[in-house]
Amino acid sequence: DNKSYKAQIKVTVQKPVTSVTVNTDKLPVYAPTDEKIAPYLSVRENAEENELPVLLLPVKKKYQLLAAVEPKDASNRNVTFTGNDDSVFTVAKNAVTGVAAGEAILTVASESNPEVNTRFRVLVVQPVTKVTIVMSDPSVTVGGQTTATAKIEL
Repeated sequence: DNKSYKAQIKVTVQKPVTSVTVNTDKLPVYAPTDEKIAPYLSVRENAEENELPVLLLPVKKKYQLLAAVEPKDASNRNVTFTGNDDSVFTVAKNAVTGVAAGEAILTVASESNPEVNTRFRVLVVQPVTKVTIVMSDPSVTVGGQTTATAKIEL
C-alpha cells in the first residue's frame, strides 16, 4: 500500500500597517490645554481622552478627512472612521458632520489592525449667526448713560 500524496501551499506575507495619520488641514485642531477651547471641554472619565487633540466642528458642517497609513506599501491600506456618539457628530465613510453641540471621540483605525489608530476629541459648537444690540436710549449724549441689550441668534 504505497500511496503518495502531494500538497501545495500558497503563502502570502502581509505587510502590516504601523501608523495611521489624518490630514486635518481644513478643520481647526487644538491642544486640549489651548486657552481658546479648554474652558469648553468636559473632563473625560478616561484620563487618556483628556490628552487627545481636539477637532472643532460647527453644527451642520461637513468635513472630509483624509487618512494616511504607514508604510506606504502595507498590504491593506484601508481605514475605518468611527464616532462614539451619533447625537454629537456622524461619520459617513471619511466625512464628519456636526449634529448638535457637544463632545465625542473620533477614531480612525487600520481596517486590518484596529489597534493601530489615531483618535481625536471632537468639540461640536453652535456658531452665533447674528448679534443685535438694542439701546434703551439711542440718543444718549457724551457722559450720559443708557442700557444696551444684546440678542444673540444661533
